[in-house]
Amino acid sequence: MNLLITEKEIDQRLRNWIKPEPRITTGYLNAYRKIVSSAKVGAYFN
Repeated sequence: MNLLITEKEIDQRLRNWIKPEPRITTGYLNAYRKIVSSAKVGAYFN
């Protein structure tokens, strides 16, 4: 993949990025969001 922006622009965007608040805060999907691991390790849900 080729990005048509400079390293400086990427660094600036990463510094300014703010993690969004989760839209789902209750129920089963919230529990899933909190507990599930990544697909890298099998998306294990305990």
